[in-house]
Amino acid sequence: MTYGRSVVPEQLEVEREFDVDATFVVPAFGGVPGVAVVGPPVTHELAAVYHRAV
Repeated sequence: MTYGRSVVPEQLEVEREFDVDATFVVPAFGGVPGVAVVGPPVTHELAAVYHRAV
């Protein structure tokens, strides 16, 4: 029984990381439509576990 969900046999994940120098300033996003709140940057430590069916 699939409960209305699709099964995807493959998935392409694209991850991009960009480096900036110490003088880079994050632009103001307060005037961008759809942005409700702008706060200071926050660092998050993320971990991922990938399981593969054999």
